[in-house]
Amino acid sequence: ILVKEREDLEVFSFIFGIVIGSFLNVLILKLPLNEPIFIKNRSKCPSCNHLIYWYHNIPLFSYLFLRGACSYCGVKISFQYFLVELITGIITLALFLKLGLTLEFAFMSFLFYVLITLSFIDLKYKAVPDYLLLFALLSSFFITTLDIFEALQSAFIIAGAFVILNFLVTFYIQNIKSRFL
Repeated sequence: ILVKEREDLEVFSFIFGIVIGSFLNVLILKLPLNEPIFIKNRSKCPSCNHLIYWYHNIPLFSYLFLRGACSYCGVKISFQYFLVELITGIITLALFLKLGLTLEFAFMSFLFYVLITLSFIDLKYKAVPDYLLLFALLSSFFITTLDIFEALQSAFIIAGAFVILNFLVTFYIQNIKSRFL
């Protein structure tokens, strides 16, 4: 009986993840544009503005069933929607398999959801909101087993590594650019 319950929780964690992924798509779309996230209006096609019915808005399945296009105007829907939902479902399932239904699972899931949102905003807009970076930083302190001073030290070491990496990449890009120009 316990094995069956564990399998049910695994399926639930994946479904929970794809539903969260659907919400992350809303964040990815609206946060950089400073649009309200929680509004009374239902989802609309970005092309024809037709209301999307609930059965056309089921994570993963609707995209596959509608072959990645709006059912009203036929315009292609970005593959990003499907990809974010799938990645979020897989990561949620993997975290559940690794950590079980624990507080660490909740904190780790939140951190990954913020990181997924940050990544796709960065891919789309080539910039990320500072408050999301702050959420990622603050939530990372809750998932560590280190004390606060060791966690801060590790954060500064990682931040320093990213600064050095940024310097090296920028340096080489500038050198390559100057040779061509």
